[in-house]
Amino acid sequence: MQNPFNGYSPGEAQLPLTETKTAPSIASGVLTLDCALGNVFVVALTETITSVVFNNVPSDAYAMTVYFIGNGTLYAITWPASVIPDGGTAPDMPSTNGTKGRVTIDTYDGGIEWQLKGAGLDFS
Repeated sequence: MQNPFNGYSPGEAQLPLTETKTAPSIASGVLTLDCALGNVFVVALTETITSVVFNNVPSDAYAMTVYFIGNGTLYAITWPASVIPDGGTAPDMPSTNGTKGRVTIDTYDGGIEWQLKGAGLDFS
């Protein structure tokens, strides 16, 4: 039987979780999130995102956090059909200059399907 605690027993000391931050930019409406570069993405909203591309997705489970930083304009984000927003609708990202919005996106099947959840919107 597989250990549900990812190889650790309850109460056993665990190694700290290490996350790697990267800051992809939007190019001609395309935001590319390269899973090989990290799992925390900080994106300055500079234009409407017409396409989100996931590259180098691991073959099994993977989770990421994406921070969107507003610049004073409300930009739309078009997520691919493989992204299923919690509650059926993706949250709006912040528009106030310097304000952050955060979403979590995860997959259990190597990126065939992604679950998206607003994890903190419109905070500074």
